[in-house]
Amino acid sequence: MPQLLSINSQVWNNSNECKANYTDDDKFHCLRNIMDNYHLPFDSEVVFDKSRAWPANIELLTEILGEKPKILTCIRYMPAVASSFEKIWRKEIVKFGGIPEGMTTIEDRLKFWTDKKSILGSSYYVLQDAVQRGHRDCMHLVGFQNLTVYPKQTLEGIHDFLEEPWFEYDFDNVEQVIHEKDEFHGFSKDSLHKIRSNVAPVKPDFLEIIGEDMTKQLEEAFDYKFFAQ
Repeated sequence: MPQLLSINSQVWNNSNECKANYTDDDKFHCLRNIMDNYHLPFDSEVVFDKSRAWPANIELLTEILGEKPKILTCIRYMPAVASSFEKIWRKEIVKFGGIPEGMTTIEDRLKFWTDKKSILGSSYYVLQDAVQRGHRDCMHLVGFQNLTVYPKQTLEGIHDFLEEPWFEYDFDNVEQVIHEKDEFHGFSKDSLHKIRSNVAPVKPDFLEIIGEDMTKQLEEAFDYKFFAQ
């Protein structure tokens, strides 16, 4: 969705016909209709769009909505995320018929995944840039550790941020209703975004999987300290 809005906005801005015949208000009205109709199939007053690209489009989204958006910012200790990717990748080696070129070592793979243009790196840097652009106020941090250890308190904080009424959750009966196409990230179906049926703490294994040196490197490079600025 963010990419769809951004591309349409760019087409409008680069079109002499649009600029000659329509106003900015017309453009944002058109973009708002695209957004509303995109979410029309979801029969709900509240819809969560989980794209990682929203922080890069806060200014555009503010113009479309007429107010700043509320973004739930889910974060996790990067060595733990990298460990999860590495474990999934090891299961997927057979899919590639062996180890692909450029992915020979753990260091190679982590460097690839955390690159600014790759899935982990881009997610981190788009958050950092949004904060540096002055949008920390519209972002609510949801830490993986807090969510899995203290789910009720974490959800209460989310409800307060969204100004939505509280209701009781069943943390032992979580149903997955959205299935992302993990194949487009180079993995098998439901390998990256499969949701557990219960909310519970996850035992850390990053030292065992990626080693102490890589853990230290990732911890220093991706520390999320910019959120405290």
